[in-house]
Amino acid sequence: MITFNWVENWEQPFPDFMNHKVCRNFDALLDWVNRKSMDPKVFQKMQKPPPGWPVMPEPGPAP
Repeated sequence: MITFNWVENWEQPFPDFMNHKVCRNFDALLDWVNRKSMDPKVFQKMQKPPPGWPVMPEPGPAP
């Protein structure tokens, strides 16, 4: 699973590839992803974070 963070000067959330966790039950993860994943059209419409949402100064691991 890849999470996304808002980053200054980026038009859309930036992927955080620094996740070092190992999936123990891949089928359960796929089931969850299929139920909870975001519609790509909704993602493409995201132009700025919601008010008060943290914005990182540059891409990198989330704090």
